[in-house]
Amino acid sequence: AAGGFDDGVPGDPTAVKFPRGLMTAKDLRDPERRYAFSFSGLKTAALRAVEVERTKPEFERVRLADIAASFEEAVVDVLVRKTLLACEDTGINRVLLGGGVAANRRLRDRLSQRCEDQGISLLIPPLSLCTDN
Repeated sequence: AAGGFDDGVPGDPTAVKFPRGLMTAKDLRDPERRYAFSFSGLKTAALRAVEVERTKPEFERVRLADIAASFEEAVVDVLVRKTLLACEDTGINRVLLGGGVAANRRLRDRLSQRCEDQGISLLIPPLSLCTDN
């Protein structure tokens, strides 16, 4: 998300505290929500953050990059945590990351590190094979 800015300044993934959908203790206890994903609240929060920043006279692309990086971090955090939770609950020790989302470098890096930490084998195809339909 934050890679779309060509000013050479990376976004700060900690700049904005975005919500992590379906990650509350109540959600994690509910079998129907435990492994579910919802990013609608996150998308709304990101849009609002951009709208607020655009009204400020000192609006800069760096700040927009921070919002994008923070959005990306929130999505990656939920995907990684839910994946590892499913592995822990089921005893699965092998994960395949595929599809278009597998092209996201932040997700590849974070999931690789966390899987390695947990002793889980992670399979990720080459970037050239990570596309959407």
